[in-house]
Amino acid sequence: MKSKVDRPSKPDFDLDWWVIEVNGRPKLFDLVIEGVSLISTERTEIGALLESLNGDIDKMTAKLLVS
Repeated sequence: MKSKVDRPSKPDFDLDWWVIEVNGRPKLFDLVIEGVSLISTERTEIGALLESLNGDIDKMTAKLLVS
């Protein structure tokens, strides 16, 4: 689904909503803002965090719980 955000006195921007069906109900899968995928960005950030912790998932989980 596509939409456009119209803000007074600021530039408009496009949103692409990626929706999937789960158990017969629509669920948001990804949100793409001006061509940038939220899920891809999150995946990259989590990957970088995990790499900085030498792949230690327990440390990553603890760090995320504190944040």
